Amino acid sequence: MTAFATISTAVQAMRLGAFDYVQKPFESDEILVLVDRALQHAQLVAENQAFHANADARPELVLIGEAHSMQDVKDRI
Repeated sequence: MTAFATISTAVQAMRLGAFDYVQKPFESDEILVLVDRALQHAQLVAENQAFHANADARPELVLIGEAHSMQDVKDRI
């Protein structure tokens, strides 16, 4: 949040990890919307991390059989 908004300070803030950039004066509704968006973003990041953690932990597929047709199935998988 700043009272002295410039494009360069907005860009710098975003590069440093700011979720958004708000210029004073602001409406309280604007802050509520930004906080809601930030919470939704954090939830999506957490879900994405959990998905990737579960995908990496998935057990390896084991198929039994030495027939040529079974080898073809393994190769396709």
